[in-house]
Amino acid sequence: MKGRRAEPLARIDQSIGSHRGLACRLATLAFVPLLVLLVGLSVVLRDHAFAESVDAKLLLLNAMPFLLLGLMLWSISGRALFALVLSLLLLHGVYSIHDLKLLQIAEPLLPGDLLMVPQVLGNLGFFLRYTQQSAWLLFVAILLAGLWWIERPGWPRRILARLPLSIVCGAFAVCLAQGFWPWPSLYTEPPIVFQPWDPRGSAAQSGMPAYFISLSWSSQLRSEAPDAAGLATLNARLAELGSTAVTDEKPDIVVFQSESFFDPGLLNGMQSETYIPSILALGKQHLSGNLVVPAYGGQTTRTEFEMLTGITLKAAPTIQYPYQGLMHRALQSLPLQLREQGYQTIGIHPYPASFYRRDTIFPRLGFDQLLDITAFAGVPRHGFFVPDMALVERMLLELDAPGEAPRFIYAISMENHGPWNEDRLTLIGAEPESAAPSEMDRQFALPFDLYLHHLRRGDAALARLAEAVVQRQRPTLMLFFGDHLPGLHDAFEQIGFRNQQPAYKQTVPYVLLHNRRALSGSIDLHSSELPALLLESAELPLQNHFRQLARLRKTPNLMPLEAEQLREAIGRQALSFSDAQLATEELRIFGISPQPVTLRLDDSASVMLRLHATGLPEGASLSLGGESLESRPFGDGLMATAPHELLSRVHAGELDAQVSLLLPEAEPRQIGKLDVRAADPRSTAGGFCEVEGWGPQFTRAGHPVNAQPDGTEGLWIKLGCFPSSTQVLIDGSAVETILAANLIAAKLPSDLIAEPGSLTVEMEDRQSGERILVGSLQVLDN
Repeated sequence: MKGRRAEPLARIDQSIGSHRGLACRLATLAFVPLLVLLVGLSVVLRDHAFAESVDAKLLLLNAMPFLLLGLMLWSISGRALFALVLSLLLLHGVYSIHDLKLLQIAEPLLPGDLLMVPQVLGNLGFFLRYTQQSAWLLFVAILLAGLWWIERPGWPRRILARLPLSIVCGAFAVCLAQGFWPWPSLYTEPPIVFQPWDPRGSAAQSGMPAYFISLSWSSQLRSEAPDAAGLATLNARLAELGSTAVTDEKPDIVVFQSESFFDPGLLNGMQSETYIPSILALGKQHLSGNLVVPAYGGQTTRTEFEMLTGITLKAAPTIQYPYQGLMHRALQSLPLQLREQGYQTIGIHPYPASFYRRDTIFPRLGFDQLLDITAFAGVPRHGFFVPDMALVERMLLELDAPGEAPRFIYAISMENHGPWNEDRLTLIGAEPESAAPSEMDRQFALPFDLYLHHLRRGDAALARLAEAVVQRQRPTLMLFFGDHLPGLHDAFEQIGFRNQQPAYKQTVPYVLLHNRRALSGSIDLHSSELPALLLESAELPLQNHFRQLARLRKTPNLMPLEAEQLREAIGRQALSFSDAQLATEELRIFGISPQPVTLRLDDSASVMLRLHATGLPEGASLSLGGESLESRPFGDGLMATAPHELLSRVHAGELDAQVSLLLPEAEPRQIGKLDVRAADPRSTAGGFCEVEGWGPQFTRAGHPVNAQPDGTEGLWIKLGCFPSSTQVLIDGSAVETILAANLIAAKLPSDLIAEPGSLTVEMEDRQSGERILVGSLQVLDN
C-alpha cells in the first residue's frame, strides 16, 4: 500500500521537476536578449546622459560593464534568472550610490571611490543613514537566496562546459578595467566626453559608467613631478618674505574644524546674524575671512588634508581621497613641524579613529595622540553624534592638562554631519525652528531646518571656546573654520545664492585670534594656505613650502589664475620633496606612544609601546634602559612589550628611561626618554584623585551654556580616579551622574539654574560618605 501511495507523489515530483527543468532551459534561451533589453532600459532610465535623447553607441558603452557582469554571473552559476536579477540589482545599486553622491556632494561616482569600499563596509550603519532603506537589504538577500534555491542550473548544466564563456567574459572585463584592446578606441572617442577637471559635466554627457571607465585609465596614486625650470620661474615672482618675528614663548595652538559650517547669509533672503552671531562678532575683532575649500557636502578629509599639510589637492587632481591616495608615505605637515619645535600634538575627533584610517594617518602626519569616540564615553548625543559643546570642553581639558610643553590641538567636529532626516528629528525630540521658505517642500525644508538648528549650536560652541581662550594665562592662538557646505543640494537650488554661483563654489568662514596679540583685518584664503598663516601668526619659524605659501600670500598684483598655478606648483614640489627625502633617508622616526606612561603600582600588567616610523628594516626592535623589548612590526612602525617590572625600575630611577631603536648591523638610534609616571595611590584605594578641571563654571539663568537635549545643564569633572559609587551634589542635592574613564558627567535640572546665584558643586562617595568640594557654579542673570 505504501508503494502505491508513493507512486502518485513520485509522479507529481517528477512532473514538477520536469516543468522546473523546462522553465530553466527557457530562461537560459531567453537570458541574453533579456539581459541586453533590461540592462539597456535600466541605463536609459537611470543615467542623466539619456535624459533628452538616446545615442545607440553611447548606450552600449555604458551598458557594457553590466552586460559583462551578467554573462559572468550566468556562466559561473548556470542560473539564468538568478544572474539576471542580481545583475539588475547591482546596476541599480551602483546608480543609487551615484545619485546619492551627486545629491550630497555634487560629484559623480569616481574611480577613487573604490578606495572607500573597506570604509563603507566597516561603517555601514553610518552610510545607511543616508538611504533609510536598510529593510531593502534584507528583502534583497532573501530574494536572491530564494532564487538560488528554486532555480536549477540550466543548459549547459556542467560547469566545465560553461568555463570557456567564463574565461572569455573575464578576459574582456579585465581588459576593460585595465584599458587594453579593444576598449581604448571605443572609450576615448566621441560621444565620450573626457574632462577630468569637470567630472560632473563629463559624467552627465558621457554617462556615469563610460566616464568612470575612461577616467580610471588615467587615474594615478602619485602626483606628477614638478617642472623644476617652471617652478623656479614661478618662485621668482613671489615676494620676499623678509624677516619675520619669532617668539621664544611658544603659544598653545588650538584648531577647531567645524563640520558643515558655513554662512547662511550667502543665501537669498537669509540673515547671517540670526544663525552665526558669534563668528560674526569675533570676525570684527580678530583676523577673519572667507575660505576656498576642496570639498562640498562631504569629504571632510580633503579640507583636513590641505589644512594639515599646506598642499593643495589641485596638485594631485586625480586623487579623490588624499588619506588613501597620498598618505602611503609621510609628508611634510604642520603637526610634524610643530612637534620638531617641542609641541605636544593632539588630534580629537568624536568618531571611531578607524574612519578614513585616521588611526594610521594621524601618527604619520605627526600627531602624538588621537582621541576618538572612546574619549567621549557617556557623553549624551544630540541627534546622531557627540555635541560640539562637549568637544569644546574636551579640547579645553587637553589644553589645560598638566605639562610644560606647548600644545597643538586639532579638533574635528561631528555634530552637524548629515544626514538631516526624520530619524534625526526623532532623536532630537523637538521640531526645530522653521527657517525654510514657506513654499519649500517639507522633504527639503526639514533637512534645512535641522541643519540650521545644529549650526546655531556650533556657533555657540565657538563662543565658548573663544571665551575660554581669551581668559587663559598662557599665550594661545585659536583658529576656527568650516570644512565645507552641507549637502543640501535641493534646498540650495530652491533658495539660490546671492552671487548666483552653484553651492560647490561657495566659500566657508574662518576666524583667527590670539589672546595676547592683536590680529585683525580680513584676508580671503585657500584652505592650503591656513598652516602658513597659523605659523606666522604664532611667530614660529616658517620652513619648506610653508614659507613659500606665506610669500605667495604677500605677493601683490597676482591674477587669480597665476596664484592658482603657484599654489599647484608649490604643492607638487612638496609632494615630490617627500618622495626624494624618503629615497635618500630610508628611515624616518616620528615618535613613540603612549607618552606619558601611567604605571599602576598595584598592577603587574605590561604596557604596549608603539614606534611610529617609516623605512624600518627587517629585524628592527626597541630597547628601554638598555634592556631589549619583545618587538614586532605594526603598521608603519613597531610594537614592543614593556614589562611592568622594567617600567617600575625606570620609575624608581634604577634604569635610564632612554628608548632606543636597535637596527641590524648598525648602531642603536636613540628615540627619546620615556616619561613613566605612577598612578595616584588613591586610585588603588578607591578614593578621589585631585580634580584636574571642571566646567562650565558659569551658566545663564534659564539658558544652559552646555545645554543637553532634555534642557538640562551638562556639567563635567575631570580627575584621574574616583570611587565607582560617586555621585555629584549641587548645593547638597544629588543629580543624575554618569561615570566614564577619567571623567564624570552630570545633569543639572533646569529648575536648579532658573534663578541667578551661586551653587556649590561637590562629589560624594555613596558608600563611604566622603565628600570632595569641586567649586562654585555661577548662575548669571540672563
